[in-house]
Amino acid sequence: MQLIDRTINLLVLLSKEENGLTVSEISEVIGIPNSSAHRILQSLKKNNFVVQSSDTKKYMLGYQAITLGDNISKNNHLSVTAHEYMESLANEVGETVALSVLHRDRLLTIDYVESSTFMQLMIKKGVGMPALLTSAGKAILAYHPVERLKGVYSNIQTDSKFNMKLRSLGAYVDELNEVSENGYSLIDEELQPGVYGIASPIFDNSNNIIAAISITAIKENGNINENTIELLKKTAKDISLALGAKK
Repeated sequence: MQLIDRTINLLVLLSKEENGLTVSEISEVIGIPNSSAHRILQSLKKNNFVVQSSDTKKYMLGYQAITLGDNISKNNHLSVTAHEYMESLANEVGETVALSVLHRDRLLTIDYVESSTFMQLMIKKGVGMPALLTSAGKAILAYHPVERLKGVYSNIQTDSKFNMKLRSLGAYVDELNEVSENGYSLIDEELQPGVYGIASPIFDNSNNIIAAISITAIKENGNINENTIELLKKTAKDISLALGAKK
């Protein structure tokens, strides 16, 4: 019973810390030895309830915990289906490729294939990002009703970290209309300095938007071009068809 209580307390603690905590910080707040905290974290990490940053070594709530109660099996099937296509695209363009879904008002990466520049990019599996400041978030929201966009926009406004980078709601409506027409979205240093991102939507067997595949690249490398965009759009379409979407 004590182990269960400690695990619950740990998960609740991490749910309040978007930037994560170290083992020492967790053990101090919960009031347990470092060794006990470490054992619990390793078990949770193994089961995708927490993730650990490779550079800061901090632990954050993982995708499995964030989406607990949602249709996990559907997203697992999505990841398995998409991964081979993602690997092919990453090898061809030499950049990081990610698969993401919209969870409430935030964008969650559920799978990725990393490139040599991966460590420099703001991509973490299972960590929520402001949807409107990501290419994948825009690619998904472009196929949702305007009312959904309004809700997402309002919630991002309450986060002071991102207020300065937001444009008007009308500007986003116009942009997302173009995204749905062109079949891809683009961000230019909106979330991270020096980083470009492009994304295309993925649809299920009912032709409903369920995810987006994205390419993230260092801007100065110049790897985001017309050829890259066409490869991305083709990969997104191939994944959609593999999931049963109509042509």
